[in-house]
Amino acid sequence: TFFINEKDLHKVKRAIDANGPLNVHVTMDDPHQSASIGTLTFIDNGIDISTGMIKLKGTHTNEDKSLWPNQFVRVKLILDTLDDAVIIPVEAVQNSPKGKYVYILKGNKTVDRRNVKVGQLQEDNTIVIQEGIKAGEKVITIGQVNLYPGAKVKVMQNEDES
Repeated sequence: TFFINEKDLHKVKRAIDANGPLNVHVTMDDPHQSASIGTLTFIDNGIDISTGMIKLKGTHTNEDKSLWPNQFVRVKLILDTLDDAVIIPVEAVQNSPKGKYVYILKGNKTVDRRNVKVGQLQEDNTIVIQEGIKAGEKVITIGQVNLYPGAKVKVMQNEDES
């Protein structure tokens, strides 16, 4: 059993209409325990007026007996999957009075400012870019306050890439 805000109910209903039954991903606090994937099987027919929340339930096979009644878990309800989405670190996105933008690394180690249209924020601190960047383009994630179009930059290797 888990709850969602009534403001999100239309998204759940739309996803069910478009894709059929939804997967419910359940994780526990134990990092050694893998996620359990079940199916959304119940949406309550009333909203709790004191909280604005609506109850949903997922059913899991629980073959490994890792889930217990009333156990605290984290639930993800997957509403949509984006194929071939461009995703960048959220810290690359900057704000201006004219909208959001990023700095792109050009081949000659200079930068170009590019306006972007952002989409969903992901739980791993990345964000979907709907317009403005192509897959494979490199974005600047540190020191943007000192940048301007055409500025020369020194490329530093990310710790994850070393």
